[in-house]
This record gives sequence, C-alpha cells and structure tokens, in this order.
Amino acid sequence: MDKKISIKKNEKLNRSYVDMHLHSRSSDGSLSEEDLVNIVVKNGLKGVSLTNHDTLLGQSKFIELASKKDIKVITGIEISSVYKNYAVHILGYGVNLFSESLLNEHLKPTWETLNDSAMVVVRRVKKLGIGIFEGANNIKKVRKLINSHSPVVSFNSLFHFIHSKTNLPVSHLWNLVFKSRSDFWRLMVKPEMLSPVEAVGLVKKMGGKSVLAHPGTICLRGNTTEFDENIVSDIISLLLENGLNGIEVYYPRHTKKQMELYQSIVKKYNLIVTAGSDFHGSYTPKLSVGAPPGLDFEDFLRLKDFCES
Repeated sequence: MDKKISIKKNEKLNRSYVDMHLHSRSSDGSLSEEDLVNIVVKNGLKGVSLTNHDTLLGQSKFIELASKKDIKVITGIEISSVYKNYAVHILGYGVNLFSESLLNEHLKPTWETLNDSAMVVVRRVKKLGIGIFEGANNIKKVRKLINSHSPVVSFNSLFHFIHSKTNLPVSHLWNLVFKSRSDFWRLMVKPEMLSPVEAVGLVKKMGGKSVLAHPGTICLRGNTTEFDENIVSDIISLLLENGLNGIEVYYPRHTKKQMELYQSIVKKYNLIVTAGSDFHGSYTPKLSVGAPPGLDFEDFLRLKDFCES
C-alpha cells in the first residue's frame, strides 16, 4: 500500500457507530434505500457503506438520503467471484459511481449465470405445484413479476415473493427447493464468474480499494461437501500478491480467534481493516444495522479519506 492507515484495535469500544457492509432492495436486501437510512439513523450510526451485490444501483439515492441526515458514506460494492469450489466476495470501497460500463463489461457473465440459477429455482417451484410463476418463463418476466430492478434476480427476493403469495415459511421453502447445502451453492458458484484476482482488479479499475469480505465464512460457501481448512489462507496469499487492500475483520459470524488471526495479517501486511454487519433487512432477521465493535468513527473517516484518494 502506498499510504499507511493507522487503526488501533479499540478494546473499550462496546458499541458500533459504523457499518461498512449493508444491502438494499437494489440487490438482495428487503429494504429500500430510504428505509435503510432510517434504520441507520435510529441505531445511531455515523458512517456507513452500501455494498450491493455486483451493482451500483441504489448508491446515489443512499448517499443523498444519508447526507441529509449528516451520515458519512463511503461508496461500495460487493463483487461475486469463485476460487475452486468456493464463493469469494470482494468488497470495493471508494468506487467511482460512473463505472457502470466497467460492470457491464466484466460482470455480464456473472449476471447471466446467476439469473440462470434463479430460473432453476422458478422451475423447481413450479414442479412443487406452487402456481405463482405461471407464464413467467424467462428472467425478464420473473423480474417484472416480483418487481425487481437488480441485474440479478436473487434467491432472497424469489423466496420472499413466494412467501408473500402463499404464506409458506421461507425456511420451509428453502428445504423444499434445495436438496442440500451443496445443492444451493452449486447454483451460486459458477465457473463463468470472475476469479478473486479479477474481482480485485475490477475494484481497482473502478477507482476503489479492495477488501476480502467475511473470510471466516468462505469455507462454508462452497459447492462441495469437503471442507478445506487451508482454503482461506490460500486465497489471502493469492490476493496479497495481486493488490488486495484490506480484510473485513469485524463481522458477526467471525469468532474471536478468527478476528485475532485477521488482525495479525492486517498488521503484518499493512492492510486496512473494515467492519460490517452484512445486513439484508428482513432476509437476515438475526442481524441488525451496526457492525461488531472494533472500528470507531474516526477510523471510518480515515478509511474514507484513503478509499477516496
């Protein structure tokens, strides 16, 4: 890294004033940008990032609304990529909002293959005798039916649309549609998608800084029944060689041991530290807006300066 960012672990911080990993309805969250900002205000946050999956939709609206509430924003995106059999997400911060042409150029195969997977879900739902998708025989018609504006029709939006029409519990629907955990990830992890190195490169082309999202959960995000304990260290080593700027250290599903490990890596290689909840609204009922404690607002402002430099 060209510029050193000094962020000390704050052992006394018992609440969060920041959240650098939020999703809205413009990708696979349940809330509009306006509703999301209202929760940010209610929870007393001062610095946030909207990191929708594979799209910049919602950014401008989110920034406009947050600014009116005197909340600082770092632009963001979460890019889907694949390493071997595992889903690896790369967060991009400080990205240029006029990068749509780059996204179209690099992410069109990702959008297409994930929409193909969405259609697999639609066909499986039809086979179950649930008749709400009759006539919706392509992704354009499905998108119109469920009122989605995202380039990718997410599984979240599909299942909650089904729930709204049938009152069937979402958890029950998932068990009906997917044979197993690996069956789910087989639809989410596709060879047509970017590699993590390509995702890091795309963030750089967009003028942003790249961060490895939730590394502690990567081994749970694979279309395989065999877990490779070395997969995360292999990915981090590979990305360090290819310009990775940081690691999402503070994350709800990270254990204390994992956070200490990622802190040591960050310190060794002079990387930036981020913190995020991965909040998706009602689609993640166990999560709330506000990252796990670790970064304070002054840290966030230093990160904002760095990511936008």
